Amino acid sequence: MKRQDEVSSVFAQIVVKELVTLENVMNEMMYGVRAEQTRTLMKSHMYELLESPIVATTLKMGMGKQELNEFKDIIIDKSIDATMVPIRSPELNDSRASKIFGLFESRLKALTPYEFQNLLRPAFKEDEMTLVVLGAITGVLAGWVHLVAVFF
Repeated sequence: MKRQDEVSSVFAQIVVKELVTLENVMNEMMYGVRAEQTRTLMKSHMYELLESPIVATTLKMGMGKQELNEFKDIIIDKSIDATMVPIRSPELNDSRASKIFGLFESRLKALTPYEFQNLLRPAFKEDEMTLVVLGAITGVLAGWVHLVAVFF
């Protein structure tokens, strides 16, 4: 806990560079578990645009009702694909990462020691048993060496 500021900076750097990148967030929104909710939201906005009088009249003149509905769905898919192209740019991700880093680091440093410990504990929890076993083995070996050295 004495090194909370230093650990906060390193932890924030790792999280921002590898986990909470703009690309990862957008991939999760567009292709993840709740992608259908994102697509529904996008469809509602796109349909609103496509239903404006001029656009709707033009589209209805050129397409049948079935084709128009398929066209609307295709536009959503193409929009998502077009959106993801610039999102995958390393330069864009790096520029956004620097802004997210400052916010994330300051929030980590502002945590109480107890909150900070609880934040980091899951990262080390899977190694706890290994550390306990290694500590026990080292203790037994050190005790045995001490016993041998004193009595033999």
